[in-house]
Amino acid sequence: MVILGELTELQAQQLTGQLYAPDLYFNPIQVVGVWYISIEEMQGCVNPEFDWVKTIPIKMVEIPTENEIQ
Repeated sequence: MVILGELTELQAQQLTGQLYAPDLYFNPIQVVGVWYISIEEMQGCVNPEFDWVKTIPIKMVEIPTENEIQ
């Protein structure tokens, strides 16, 4: 289980490839149809344009293994 911030699909699209800190880019991931960013991205965001990521819902998420994805 990992702690992740839950995003809408639109939020994930807005963040993909954008800087959250110097030389650090948001990298949303999709797990079983839901989009997330890491807690590190949320807490480390110094880009005022994306300050809203600090208030998105936090979830405990189990990342499926490669065998479970089939």
